[in-house]
Amino acid sequence: MNKLATIFVLVLLLLTSCKSTIKISDSPDVVRAIYDTGYSDAYFSFKEDNTFEWFSGTALGFSESYQGKYLIHDSVIVLDKGGFYHAIKSTRLMIKTIESKPSGSKNDYLIQVNELNQPLDSSLSFMIIVDKRHAKQ
Repeated sequence: MNKLATIFVLVLLLLTSCKSTIKISDSPDVVRAIYDTGYSDAYFSFKEDNTFEWFSGTALGFSESYQGKYLIHDSVIVLDKGGFYHAIKSTRLMIKTIESKPSGSKNDYLIQVNELNQPLDSSLSFMIIVDKRHAKQ
């Protein structure tokens, strides 16, 4: 087999073996938050059925995802498990309004907090793009 055919077979095997068998909930989002650097992005999707999905991907095609359960009370979200990715260390997240500098605009962000609801890592904040916590059901 020539070199090009070998590469083609390896790429085909890699692509077909990456198919996930995990069923992602099709329940509507209650809260969705994104983090985008331009080269990589990540998001949290918190569903009405108290499941969540976390996804991270890069421009090179590398990706990682995790599904779990969560509880939400006001602006605090508690995950069933932490440490599922090197950047997500806490089981507690908080929705917080942060003022952007120098524009002065205010946006809601999802940040990691400790048991006292104090921020853990200010450099990793996910912008809230969907927030239906207070929507009438």
